[in-house]
Amino acid sequence: MKKDWLIKILFIIAFLGSVYLIVSGLSDNNSSNPTEDTIIYETGISLSDVSFDLNINESKQVEASVMPSNATYKKLTWTSLTPNIVTVDNGLITAKSSGTGIVKVETEQKKIARTITVNVKPVVINIEKIIVENPNIEIYIGETAKINYRIEPENATNKKISFKVNSTDIAGFNSNKEVIGVNEGTTTITISSDNGITETVTVKVNKKEIDVTKIELSKNSLVLKKGETKKITAKVVPSNATNKDIT
Repeated sequence: MKKDWLIKILFIIAFLGSVYLIVSGLSDNNSSNPTEDTIIYETGISLSDVSFDLNINESKQVEASVMPSNATYKKLTWTSLTPNIVTVDNGLITAKSSGTGIVKVETEQKKIARTITVNVKPVVINIEKIIVENPNIEIYIGETAKINYRIEPENATNKKISFKVNSTDIAGFNSNKEVIGVNEGTTTITISSDNGITETVTVKVNKKEIDVTKIELSKNSLVLKKGETKKITAKVVPSNATNKDIT
């Protein structure tokens, strides 16, 4: 009889122990799954950068965190809205091509989102050389000449070239961007690119010789009496002839 009671008591103790373990396990599970009353929802996202420049193939790590710092869910999702321009991997943004890239970062529960703007700068190819085909120009006053030049490399990003005449009283440029002789003399023209590459051209301006085509006399015939004198004047044609001397 006593043995039967002992068996029953041991069975009850084992049963109660099993119930305790089950209840304890349920309690532990409930503590790892927060309820609506215990959840602290995210209110925002803190970013180390929201806008910056990158060169192609350059990368930058953006640090991000959920606010408040004790929010229950801290997971963030990163997405490139312009994958042809920039890519993103857990905040590491890499530039792929020139343009404006947009990256979105979003919280897990409330779907709060912020964006990062990335200006990807185009590859700049600078002018390395200016080659002048006619570095020595000789013209007369009033005449024009064109400076023939080319740049290397031909696919330079900025092809802008400027010209500066050292002595504008000797030479200048007309509306067609041709060199024009102003006065007799020699001067130089400096050709420059925006990135500081220069080349020079020497310009010599000559005074054009204008030949005398004829001589005009005030009288073509003259009758004089013995001892009488009369004056005959002469002038060269054209009046702007270079040498007006008459003998």
